[in-house]
Amino acid sequence: MNAHVLRTAIIAVAALLWLGPARSAEPNWPDSLTIGTASSGGTYYVYGEGLAKILTSALDFPVTMLPTEGASASARAAAPRPPTFPSSSPP
Repeated sequence: MNAHVLRTAIIAVAALLWLGPARSAEPNWPDSLTIGTASSGGTYYVYGEGLAKILTSALDFPVTMLPTEGASASARAAAPRPPTFPSSSPP
């Protein structure tokens, strides 16, 4: 499992490095990027820290990491949310 995760991370980083310079000129490109990781001391914390450093250097773009409370917290943060609409009822 760890070899598969590491291989996937390396492929993702390589793809981002290859596509990075062309994408950084996009008009809707965000000002920064934050990577959610597991809690400090965990494997994914270390992966996220390394990935943030690599992407910051390769993209010349601020990439930071944000420790979470683990996989369930990361899944909740990444879950799609229903759109919110302004209320049309009078106050």
